Amino acid sequence: MRSRLCWCATTGRPVSETKQRHDMIPAYALYRRSRAHQDLSIEEQRQEIGRWATQHGYEIVQEFADDRSGLDTSRRRGFLALLDLCSDSRRRVADVVLVYDVSRFSRLEPDEAAFHEFTLRQAGVRVMYTHEPGANEEGITGHLMKSLKRVMAYDYSLKLSQVVTRGLRAHAERGLWVGGQPAYGLRRGVRQPDGSVLVLPSGRWKAKTETVVLVTDPFEAVIVTEIYRSYVADKGLVAIATMLNSRGIPAPRGGGAWTKGTLWTILRNPLYKGTVIYGKARYSEIGKRRGKARRPESDWIVIEDAVPSIIHVELWMAAQAKHGTRKFGVGRPWHRPYLLSGLVVCDHCGKRFRAHKQTRGRIPAYYVCGSYVASGAGVCDGLRVPTPFLDAAVLDGIQKRIEKVLNRETLTIRLQELLRAEDRHGPSRESLEARLEETDQKIERLVDALASGGDSLRSVRTRLAELELERRSLEAEVAQTRRLIVDRTPHDIEVTVNALIDALQRFPEVLAAGEPEERKAVVRAFLQEIRIEKTTRQAILRWHRLPRVGESLKLVELRGLEPLTPRLPALCSPN
Repeated sequence: MRSRLCWCATTGRPVSETKQRHDMIPAYALYRRSRAHQDLSIEEQRQEIGRWATQHGYEIVQEFADDRSGLDTSRRRGFLALLDLCSDSRRRVADVVLVYDVSRFSRLEPDEAAFHEFTLRQAGVRVMYTHEPGANEEGITGHLMKSLKRVMAYDYSLKLSQVVTRGLRAHAERGLWVGGQPAYGLRRGVRQPDGSVLVLPSGRWKAKTETVVLVTDPFEAVIVTEIYRSYVADKGLVAIATMLNSRGIPAPRGGGAWTKGTLWTILRNPLYKGTVIYGKARYSEIGKRRGKARRPESDWIVIEDAVPSIIHVELWMAAQAKHGTRKFGVGRPWHRPYLLSGLVVCDHCGKRFRAHKQTRGRIPAYYVCGSYVASGAGVCDGLRVPTPFLDAAVLDGIQKRIEKVLNRETLTIRLQELLRAEDRHGPSRESLEARLEETDQKIERLVDALASGGDSLRSVRTRLAELELERRSLEAEVAQTRRLIVDRTPHDIEVTVNALIDALQRFPEVLAAGEPEERKAVVRAFLQEIRIEKTTRQAILRWHRLPRVGESLKLVELRGLEPLTPRLPALCSPN
């Protein structure tokens, strides 16, 4: 008989399933808090729910916890893991979820919060609120109580958001800094009672009673001034980035290489002339930190001389006048017409190549290393490749592969070879199940040792945690092996081959006259990537052994690669 590892809610000791009291009902526990400094912490919820569970005859077998807002389900990994587990009756070992109160379960809109609880109930799992009087009652009383509590929890979040927004705007109107990490060249500081300013270390949160202002960083302020002066003196962004990188000056936010995007952000930021602009955008949904919406300019808070200026107003205005009507950093269109966009990789720096159109010469465009484009030759002085040459080489390779595999018998043989190779490559289902059984036995022995009073054996606890991780990994591998065996029936292989042949017959027509995105989709079905070697000035193409067409080829996507092709003629030219 297998033993499942469980943890007692009151003592915290592990207990074996075979040793649990027969009158205890297994249950999951769900905890949540939005911020680490909340009074009702995860640990306090654990203690209160554990005490309630013991009094009412429940045994907590697994815990799920989140340090996220109850308004954003997509970021609550513990909550999503609980929903996934409860939806699978084969893996589920409990039919009850214990939650402290309605707000700990969710602060979503009442209908959406009720939907999640309804989904659990449809799967045969009941949600019990341990400290919500009346919410667990059957009938209309319980429904009314939970509905009221959901509305109150959601309304509390809405009002709290309004209060916080109003407070932040009030602080911004006073010229105080209410954001996070400031721009390059500035630092956050706390104003002291005597009028002095104490610089805050990076990542340190301010206390509720502290007032945060911005101060200049002497070294970075000199760099910002140099950037502005160089730009106004007709020095290009790439030239400035190359100059800074060659001198080894760390770039903002992580100290990597300087890029055109970094410089453009600095050259357009009004903070450097002392102006703070707050409230330019807001999140489109309350509680979810994504999907920003731009506010009208009439709603902006603009405070002049709110922070120490690094750049004189005249120099800042000269830089803005030099921008003209150019727009930078607005994103590249997803429907770029270049056939190999995103597939060409620089072997020297690892960055993707970009296609750059030429206004002069016979070559219409080149594939150029992204590091060179953004940061100059100081970061990567790799090669540029004519787009017609590389596109023609890829199309020729695809055409040859279509002719080679467009045969039902040949395609079936190659698919069966791939499946057999995958079987030889990985462990068999029998060996995985044997290892899983052995791991279960080891866990049971260690659980018995700890339950008998071996609490002081810290090494035993560490080994027990390692075995739990190993068991989860083995269970996932066994499940994957079983799915593959089901998928590899002769009928499924025949369906896969038919899908391949139907798609392959249409590919030549698409490559000849299809839309740019259709042609790129065909290329990605055959080609994994192209690596450009700087030292040998050659390109290496890596092909999928079988085309990746639709969902039916999940069996061969990961291991369907041929050895590297012979290197193409060196037609690359230096930048």
